Amino acid sequence: ANWNNVRIQQTITTQSATGAACGTVVYETPTPFLLTDVSLSWFYGTTPPACLNLLSTDTEIEKKDKLMNKICSIDTALAATNVTVAANAPGQYTDISGAVTAGVGITIVRNDVRLYNDNTVYVSMLLNFSGSKAADFTLASGLPSNTGEPVVMFLAFEYGGGNFNRPLCLNFNDIRVGATATDAASATMQFTFMYKTT
Repeated sequence: ANWNNVRIQQTITTQSATGAACGTVVYETPTPFLLTDVSLSWFYGTTPPACLNLLSTDTEIEKKDKLMNKICSIDTALAATNVTVAANAPGQYTDISGAVTAGVGITIVRNDVRLYNDNTVYVSMLLNFSGSKAADFTLASGLPSNTGEPVVMFLAFEYGGGNFNRPLCLNFNDIRVGATATDAASATMQFTFMYKTT
């Protein structure tokens, strides 16, 4: 039904203080009402913030559209912010194990290399090799470059033949045998360490 341009009629029944009926009065508006006469704004009684950019010339539909558009724009911005925060959380990392390659005569048995969002690099490797390796021999390469200061570590454990109580050195992108050569006919080594990239 179209409620625009209608007359409003009200029937009032009155009674005395003792409850006796006094009569019925019918009131009807002298002129037809238009919707603009009987409607209130969605924002009646409020003070809309300036960010909604409501104009005095806006229709009610335009005002509602502006409010809904503002809600959607805020929701979109929050969603993008949440994604950015999650992606940059310190505990988040990228698996870069595939970028690491073995040195000549080295077999990578297990390889777990992670680059964290705070530029920390975690390295855990298990290698097989045979024959003695001279000092500065490259065991593996392709790691993110360190700060320029060599990272010296000792093997977590070793088994096979020979003397393995030797330090290893991270020299920029490579893991190398340290100052003393390794002596072994055939052996397996495992090591785990962390460092910061440049």
